[in-house]
Amino acid sequence: MTDTQNTNVNWEEYASVLYDHLCLLTPYQEYLNDVVHAAEIQNQSVVLDAGCGTGNLTQKLVNSSAVSVCGIDYSHAMLRRAKQKCASGDFKHANLQEKLPFPDDSYTTIVCGNVLYAVNHPELLLRELWRVIAPCGRLVLATPKKGYENGLILKAHCRDTGTDAPWLNTHTSPEREQELIYKTFDDQKLIEVFCEIAVHNRTISKSRATHLYEPQELEDFLHYCGFTDIKIGFTYAQQNLLATAVKGPLS
Repeated sequence: MTDTQNTNVNWEEYASVLYDHLCLLTPYQEYLNDVVHAAEIQNQSVVLDAGCGTGNLTQKLVNSSAVSVCGIDYSHAMLRRAKQKCASGDFKHANLQEKLPFPDDSYTTIVCGNVLYAVNHPELLLRELWRVIAPCGRLVLATPKKGYENGLILKAHCRDTGTDAPWLNTHTSPEREQELIYKTFDDQKLIEVFCEIAVHNRTISKSRATHLYEPQELEDFLHYCGFTDIKIGFTYAQQNLLATAVKGPLS
């Protein structure tokens, strides 16, 4: 997660009680797998998970063939959870809106999942990721697309192959979100948890720090920040952009 100064999200509560329930969603697990697959980890890979949260992605990276994996995050609560579940990972506290605590060209691979949209200054973050990637190193970036619909994530979890219409307009009101959550889960405890997650997500989305992109916008932005060989796809029930890029000459 990022510097919390411009949101009212209680990251301590989100980390300790709520966040890992996302692992129950099939599209979330598919998103994690898509990011790891896109990273193309090799036996010599040294990987940075920038904005590791509670370590869900870090754990999958550690289980790949990477030589080492370092996860960084601004939230101490998230890092505590990450260390509990992924003892072999290397975790450090870092503010992703400041210069990262690594020398130039430190990592062969950097993954950054669901972070860029929530930082105040995305260019600063991308420039720093460019700096600490080794020459020809690989960036894998996942971020919610402009116009994302959380209802379609719930639809995919339910394996509903019908039309999208009954699952749209999730963000029009808390009542609409609750309606779709009740439609997705039978367990009352899970319903309560995902309703709380929805509250946190609404707070994040209302922050002035939120940045969402169309595919071409993200490609242009990455190119502007020095990346080349950029490819843009989708993940997380098609609600996230999934970009891969290689470190090129800095613009």
